[in-house]
Parts: sequence; C-alpha cells; structure tokens
Amino acid sequence: MNRSTKRSNAKMILWGQQCSAWSGKIRSFLTKKGIDFEERLPAESYFRDQIVPLIGYFVIPVVELQNGVLLQDSTETMVYLEQNRDYPSLVPETPVQRTVAWILNFFGSDGFAKPGMHYRWGFPQNSSSLAEDFIEWTSAASSLGERRKETAVLMERYGSYRPMLGITPETIPSIESSWLRCLDVLDAHFALYPYVLGGRPSIGDCGLITWFYAHLSRDPCPSKIMKEKAPNVFRWTKRMNCVGFVDADFPNAAPDYYPNDQLPDTLVSFIRYLFSDGGPEVRETILAFNRWMKENPNFASGDVLKPEGSQSAPHPGFSWIEYGLRGTTIKRMGFIDTVYQVQEVAKIVDALEETHKKRLREALGSADYEWILNLRPQKSIKYELYQYVLS
Repeated sequence: MNRSTKRSNAKMILWGQQCSAWSGKIRSFLTKKGIDFEERLPAESYFRDQIVPLIGYFVIPVVELQNGVLLQDSTETMVYLEQNRDYPSLVPETPVQRTVAWILNFFGSDGFAKPGMHYRWGFPQNSSSLAEDFIEWTSAASSLGERRKETAVLMERYGSYRPMLGITPETIPSIESSWLRCLDVLDAHFALYPYVLGGRPSIGDCGLITWFYAHLSRDPCPSKIMKEKAPNVFRWTKRMNCVGFVDADFPNAAPDYYPNDQLPDTLVSFIRYLFSDGGPEVRETILAFNRWMKENPNFASGDVLKPEGSQSAPHPGFSWIEYGLRGTTIKRMGFIDTVYQVQEVAKIVDALEETHKKRLREALGSADYEWILNLRPQKSIKYELYQYVLS
C-alpha cells in the first residue's frame, strides 16, 4: 500500500543522493534492470513540500513511478518492480540461488552498517568530501551560508548514531577486523566472477552494494583501503553502476547465473563469513523482538511498531541487544525493519523443499547456523504506508 503524488512523469524518478547507502542500492537495481530513470536530489522544494509529507518523514531514497506512486523501503521497491516483466528479472528462478540471493540482499542491506558508519564518521579526512555531499540534502531555497550551517548539523547528527549501532572505542578493533576479513573473502570471489551468483547480477548484488558503494568505496578513507586490499571488490562497486550485464573486466563471462542451481565455492566462503560474523547480531535481534512483544502485550493488529512517544522513522528502534563479534561484546539498538526483513527471508526459506533446505544447510556449513532455518519472529509484521505495523 503506497501513497501517490497523483502526477504523471515522463520517467521513473529516483529521489536520492550519491552518499546515501540505500540510494546506492536502488540505483544499482534500476540500472541493472535496464530501467530508464531520472535521479533528482532531496534539495528540491518539490521533494520537501510534496513528497516528504506523503511519506510521513524525511528519507531517501524514494522512487516516484510514472503514475506518481511513491515507493520507499528499498527491498519493498525491488519486490514491487520485479513484478514488471518488461525488464529482465534480478531474482534467480532456481530455488537455492533464489534463497541465497534474498539472504545476501538482507545481510548486505542490514549487516554492514557498523563498518559503513565507522569508516565514514570515524575519520576526519572524510569531512570535506562529505560536506560537499550533504549540502545536496539541504533546501535549495536557502542561502549558501544557511545550507552550510544545516550541512554541519546533519553531519553531526548522522555521526552521533555510531554508539546506537554499537560503534565505540572498545568495539572498533573487532569491527575493523571483521571488515578486513570480509574484503579478503569477497575479493577472492570477485577475482573469478563479475557478480555474486556468477555472470549475471541479482538482488543479492543490489543488497550488498548498499554500504559497499556509498560509504565504503566513495568516502576517501575506506575507498583507499578497499582499492589497496580488495581491488576486485572495488571494481565490482563500479560494475554495479554500469548499464548491462557484461563488463570489460569479464568480457567472456556468460550473462547467466552459476549453472545447475549451484553456488561457487568462493561464494560459499563468503556466506559462511556472513553467518559467522553477522549471524549472532541477527539472532539476538529476533530474540529481543520476541521478548519485546511479550513485554508489550497491548500492541494490537494494525498498530505501528515503534516505542511509545517516538516519531515515525524508516528504521524504528525497539530495544537494546548484546552479542559477540570476534571476541568483543557489542551493545546496539535493535530495529524493527531488521525483524521485518528476516521475516520475509524466512518465508522464502520455509517455501523450500526439504532437498533444497538440505543443500542450503550444506552451504551454511555449520549446525551453529541452523537458526536461520528455524528462528522466527513470534508475531508477524506488515509494511504499510511506509511504516511497520503488527499484522
């Protein structure tokens, strides 16, 4: 269910910005599907005066369709646009690859906020570049001086989110260690394949690009690290912003997914990394949500899921969680949208036949990760009118 501006547009419009993580995800999705779209900035008065009130809060990206319908959540946008068969699908047809693509979309969109925010806001050498990016978030109707002041406020606000995400002086060594390991594992894959599932992009690539592009390949400090340690990953971030499935790095690669619904060994290694370093955070988020539901029995069907008295937001928090990462305890806020996205992935896993579930277990490689096949939110969530509500 979506609201509409009720205007007609010659092209689909992506209201986004280059330094916005989820703008990068949707931009790559639209690009790889071959959709002709126009990208416009949130600085425009039309966005602020017409679109923000319809969404209910300031957020990017927002996709405005030719008929004026507004799509906001990045995964919901991909699901909606995948229904249009005029464009090539980015969802594999075979069961295991389809499931893995959605798992990668989830982990990519949700699981790299810590390195993304740490390497963006923890290094002063990024500041000048970010100031030029964030001024495009401010109202074009204001004077340059006013926009500079607003930019400074925005940058301070976004940088202040780090402790909420578990980024502290005590946890930074483990966050950096995990990120460097990620680059090692993923670079080995992209040395052999142009995309995560072989020669054709998927929604798995689009999810993964979320933090990898806007924060970790564009900002000066993490970009330098990526280029030096993982040049194949860096080339993939560029590839994901190029029209078409074939890239000069892999001119002879067939534009198809890995054959016979199999997974490349290098991708299996990356999936195991994701569950090893990212799995405990996801598991504790679901467990904390289930506890929160028990502690708040007055929530009824149709109620917006957010703490009492809080404002509507794209990522409503609900409770603090604790989990381990590489020997360090991390305390961070759990978010409703994480629970919702796990729920949606779980539906895809549940639809698998037992033989395919067995192959997925083999890919995970350890009984420690069986929770992805079994752990579920105890109460169902819907996404309606840009908010998460209890089913």
